[in-house]
Amino acid sequence: MPKLRWFPFFLVVTLHWAACSRQEPDAVQAPVVPASHAEENPVDSTHLSPSRHIRATKPWKIALVTKAGEGGNSYPVRLGRGALQAAHDFHVQVDLRNPEVERYDVPLQIRLIEQLAKEEYDAMVVVPIDSNMLVASVEQFIKLGKPVIVLDTPLNSALTLTQLAFDNHQAGVLAANWVAQKLGGRGKVLILVGQEEGQNAIDRRDGFLDALGKHDIEILDMKSANWLRAQAEQITREWLDRFASIDAILAGNDMMALGAADAIERAGRKNILVTGVDANPEALEAILAERMHLTIEQSPEAQARAAVQLLIRHLERKETYPARSVWRGIEVIDRSNVESYLRARQNG
Repeated sequence: MPKLRWFPFFLVVTLHWAACSRQEPDAVQAPVVPASHAEENPVDSTHLSPSRHIRATKPWKIALVTKAGEGGNSYPVRLGRGALQAAHDFHVQVDLRNPEVERYDVPLQIRLIEQLAKEEYDAMVVVPIDSNMLVASVEQFIKLGKPVIVLDTPLNSALTLTQLAFDNHQAGVLAANWVAQKLGGRGKVLILVGQEEGQNAIDRRDGFLDALGKHDIEILDMKSANWLRAQAEQITREWLDRFASIDAILAGNDMMALGAADAIERAGRKNILVTGVDANPEALEAILAERMHLTIEQSPEAQARAAVQLLIRHLERKETYPARSVWRGIEVIDRSNVESYLRARQNG
């Protein structure tokens, strides 16, 4: 069992396995590259699914820094689960350094990383809140000779070992195309975007806009709810008061989509499609209940596992990688397949 240690600003979960076996760990499933988008962004991502995975020969210590505590969002939980399983399989120590706040707090994340630079870590995986404001603290860590892999939100730094990002633009395109198809290419939609400084929020927003722009669809309004359910609910309540006719609300993550669904349900409005991203457990249940209608699975467990393996290969063998690595495994979940995902989660 992982052991929990409480610190003033963040939660630490540690799992350490001695390098006592040299059998090959089970391979992770290779990322899937959607043909429709692969040629638009030609990035070599073959290193994300090597033919052989290695176990550490030294007791490497790796920190995983996420954006915030759970707060109903399963994304950091699933990242942590993947990292801890990788620690078990690859015989390293992984500490989950999660800020114990539900909101996104850039100064807190900066202080956390600055503290980690003073501790005996060999490497770090970080999910930045902000693509610009985290640069100095992350580069300070790197300049100590400690490699860093960035997950999810890109960081505007050339010093990271690699930046492993989900194809957020394509996720936005897929969600918007699904909505356009359901609406027959005509309708009125609203968009909830994430934290405006985050590149992942920008990419998902641009994916929505690029796809919707190919149809006779009117975008009534677009606002940031900072990834948060409560803010999304408040914004949606205001929209419901303003607009008599709404066909769909596209949200950049599931928490905002759930907030929109809450507002729609309380207002007694019907026939409004709601989409999200993340495949959170509550979102899957909401799709089953037809409170939400679509979400996008981005496989955070597999991404975290890949990041840990890449760090081990660099620490052990000095392997290097492209500056940008795109995780292209995108799965669309709607009412037609949500039950199979729920069964898989229950059995997993």
